[in-house]
Amino acid sequence: GGPGRRVAVVFGGYNDHLPFNHIPTDATIRNLSQIVGRLKKAGYRVAIIDEANTGGAPRQAVHAAIRNGTIAADIEIDPFAPGQKLANVLDRTTWDADTTHPAQAGHDILASTVWSHIQGLLR
Repeated sequence: GGPGRRVAVVFGGYNDHLPFNHIPTDATIRNLSQIVGRLKKAGYRVAIIDEANTGGAPRQAVHAAIRNGTIAADIEIDPFAPGQKLANVLDRTTWDADTTHPAQAGHDILASTVWSHIQGLLR
């Protein structure tokens, strides 16, 4: 540990898959790989947050790219995995009606989940 430890948190693929953006999954993976690579080169430890279970999300492709090293994140955070509090985008206690944005309670859960995973990277 010590002063100067830097951590970047990257969201994986959010909004790329929305119909009006027309960004193919392979481009999302390539972009995330470049973003993570540049942050690591700049001295950051990088946490990547998997995308939620929304329609068209490149969720499985991002998982695979992290596992095979194409996206070289130091840690993967998946607050949307089955069994997690944010897994169901239809749950109005944690998600807005658009099924894309967390409600206030969802943001609180997301922040707590991310912090619990990255605090060790800051030590």
